[in-house]
Amino acid sequence: MQNYKTYIDESGNTGDNLTDKNQKYFVLAGVSIPISMEETLKNTIRDLFMSVKEKEETEIKATKWVKTAKKNTVLKKILQEMVAVGCDFSVVVIEKRYMVTSLIVDDFLDGAYNDIEDYTWCNNREEKIKASQYFYEILDDEDIEFIAKSFTAPTLEGMRMALNKIICKTKDARYLTMLQGCHIEELYEDDLDLVKDTSKMSSGAVRSPNYVAFSALGTLVANHCKRKAYGTELIFDSCLLCNDAYRYVVELFQRMKSDEIIEHLLGIFPWANIINNYNVGDSKDMILLQTADIVATSILKTLEKVFNDIQINSYDQFIIDFIKNILTAGGFWYLLGTNNLKKLHKVLI
Repeated sequence: MQNYKTYIDESGNTGDNLTDKNQKYFVLAGVSIPISMEETLKNTIRDLFMSVKEKEETEIKATKWVKTAKKNTVLKKILQEMVAVGCDFSVVVIEKRYMVTSLIVDDFLDGAYNDIEDYTWCNNREEKIKASQYFYEILDDEDIEFIAKSFTAPTLEGMRMALNKIICKTKDARYLTMLQGCHIEELYEDDLDLVKDTSKMSSGAVRSPNYVAFSALGTLVANHCKRKAYGTELIFDSCLLCNDAYRYVVELFQRMKSDEIIEHLLGIFPWANIINNYNVGDSKDMILLQTADIVATSILKTLEKVFNDIQINSYDQFIIDFIKNILTAGGFWYLLGTNNLKKLHKVLI
C-alpha cells in the first residue's frame, strides 16, 4: 500500500470572529501527496519559485502571488505538476455568516432541548438548509454579530438574549414554536460540557469555522484514502488557535467506533488505520506546506470575485476548472448561503 502525506493550510482565518466584513469566507485545503513523489514535487516548486522570486522572498505567499500574471502563471504550473504526480485535493469553503445561522438551527431547533421532540432539523438536510437560509435572510448584521458571540463565548444570559432576539424576528410559525419551546438552560449546560471535554481549547475554537472545516476536511481526506486504499499523515501549517483543536478532532475520529447507520446517514466513519498521525509544521521549513496555501488562497480569492460579481481573469478561470475537477473527485465541501451557492453553481456548470 502506497502511503501519502497530506499538507493542510487555510485562508481567510479570523478565528472565532464570525462577522469580520473583510473576511467573510474561510477556506481550508488539504493536498495529499504520494511519498514516492515528494522529492520530485519539491524540486519543481523550488525551480519555479527561483525563476520569479523577488530578492527578499523566502517562500511562496499565494495571497501576493495570485495578484500578478507573472507569478500566478507559476502558481498554475505548480498546481498542474501537483495533478501530474498524483496528488489528491480536499477543500472546504465556509461562508461565516451562514455558519452562524446553521448553528442557530443546530442548537435552537434541536428537539432534544425542546418542549416538542421534533427532530426534523437534525435528520432532514433539506429542512436544515431551508431553516438556515431563513434566519440568514431575516437577521441583520448586528443580530448576527450578537448571536455569534453567544456561540463562541457562551454565557447563559448571552444565549437567552440571543434566542430572544431571534424570536422577535421570526414570523414562520414552525420555527417560532420551536424557538419558544427551547430549553435554553439544558442547551447551555451541554455546551459547557463540550468545552470541558475539549479543555485544551477555547470555547471559541470549538465554534469557529476552523474546527467545523477541519472535521469536514478530515472526512474528505479519509474518503480519498478509503477509495484508493492508502494511509496518510496530516501535517498542518502551525496556528496557535487551531493546533490543539485539530489534534483533538483527529484523536476523536481515530477512537470512534464503526457505525453503519451513522456512516450511511452522515458519511462519518472512524479514521483509525487511515489517518495515521497528525503533526504541525512551518511552511518556511516545509516547502510542501506551501502547496496547501496555494490551493486554499487561490480558491478563496477566485470565489470572492465570483460571490462579489467581479470580473475574473484567466487564472481565476483556471481555478474554477480546478474546483470542478476536485468536485468530481469528491473532494469539495461547502457551507454557503443560497445566493452564493447559486453563483458557485453557475460558474461550475
